[in-house]
Parts: sequence; structure tokens; C-alpha cells
Amino acid sequence: MLTDIFVPLLTYPDAETTGLIDAVIKLTAPLSADLEFCIFEVDIPAIAYSMGMEFIDVSSVIAEAEKLSQATATRLESHIVSLGGANLTTSSVRMEEARIPHAATAMAQLRDLSIVQLLPNAIGQRHLAEALIFGSGRPVLIVPDAAVGNIEHIAIAWDGSQAATRAIHDAIDLLAGAKTVTLLTALDDKTVENGTVIGLIGYLDRHGITASHSDVHSSGIPIGKALQTSALDHGAGLLVMGAFGHSRIREFVLGGATRSVLDQPMLPLFLSH
Repeated sequence: MLTDIFVPLLTYPDAETTGLIDAVIKLTAPLSADLEFCIFEVDIPAIAYSMGMEFIDVSSVIAEAEKLSQATATRLESHIVSLGGANLTTSSVRMEEARIPHAATAMAQLRDLSIVQLLPNAIGQRHLAEALIFGSGRPVLIVPDAAVGNIEHIAIAWDGSQAATRAIHDAIDLLAGAKTVTLLTALDDKTVENGTVIGLIGYLDRHGITASHSDVHSSGIPIGKALQTSALDHGAGLLVMGAFGHSRIREFVLGGATRSVLDQPMLPLFLSH
């Protein structure tokens, strides 16, 4: 059950907004879950001077960045406290930016679900999202912006894979609370046996979840974008899908659908690896 949810909040250089906090609360309202917000302040180490830097007051630049991070942390914590929910807790830690994904992953391993924001060109958010998806062993809910729609309609990207199966099991509480569930199969991406679609509909039905099915044709656009577009066209406010990727020489190599949804998330995404 999704009762223990972890929400890491960045403060620099990608600063989360209070709108994200409100969006998280709206998304998780059907679960009545405990939400733990962890605010990460940055500690920027002094760097050695190199040629051309003698004209830059490096110490002042570092101090200003850390001040900005601290101010953002204070603002986020104040907003969480102002909400006053008994199920909301907040903590803060201070560390070097490069250590944050690893620390957040360790925390996420002991939670049912993590929720992170992912905006275009936000490198810090992207690194954090990938670390949690592929390192925590737990599902991750990606929020593309603070404007979250209704998740009473949930779409599932189904291809019969282990990752997709895991995602459905991980999201079963959300699916059970939805009024409408739509299975999406991307025919241009890989062959999906009709028997597995029928079998999944039966599995969901045994859990009290009625699902319909629709095929998706990518028509030359990235498969992740096609799936998201179809989900939105059907009126879904959340897309559940498996995440594909592995590490090669410390660099994530992502599957096509996973890469395209992380490059351009269009609606909240529930991802499991």
C-alpha cells in the first residue's frame, strides 16, 4: 500500500516551488498517506582558482548561492508548516549538490513512493529523477509542473513487460481509487499480444478495477510522447508505465519510451523500474 510517501525538494540551482507542494497534496489526497518532505540545501565547496578567475570574487558568488538556497528552504518549510496537516512532516539536510541524488535514493528505498518535479532543462531535477527511478527500487511519481489535473482517470502504458507489470502492481492503490482506467498499447513500438491485454483487464477486474483498452499509433513521433498524448486525449490525469534503463560506465542508458517521457513530461507519470 502507498501509505509512506517521500518528497525530496531541491533548493539550488533548480528550486522547487510551493505550487509543487500543493500539487503533491492534491495528487496523494485519495491515498490518505503520510507525506515526508525533505528539503535539500546546498553546501558549495570552495574551488581552486584557475586562469581567468582572478577577477571573480568566488567567495561572494558561493555565499550568494548558498544564501539563495537557504532562503528557498525557509520558504518551502514555512509553506508546508502553514498547511498544518497531521500527515505532513518536514526535514532539511545540507550537503554538496553532487551528493543529493545518492542521499535521496537511500531515503527513497525505505518509502512506498517518491514524488519529484521535472521541468524542461532542469538538470538537477533530471539527475534526481533518474537516480530515484533506477536506484531506489521503489516507484516514482513525476510531476511536470504545479498545474496537476484530475487523476480520477488513469492511463496505463501496457506492453507485457516486467517493468510495466511492476508499475501496475505498484500503482494498484491509485488504480483502485480511479473512476476510469484506460490501457494503452503502442503498436508501432513492439508487438503486444492481445491475450496479455485481455489477461490484464481480467486481473484488474479481480481487484475491482474496470478498464478499457485503446491502441496507440506513434505516427513518427517519439513513443513516449505518443503515449502521453493519447493519455491526455482520453482525459487521463496520470500515466502509469514501466521505466527501462541500465547503467553503463556510470551513465544511464534509457529505453526509447522512458527517455522521451523524461525529456518532455506532459502529465504526471507513475514510473517503476
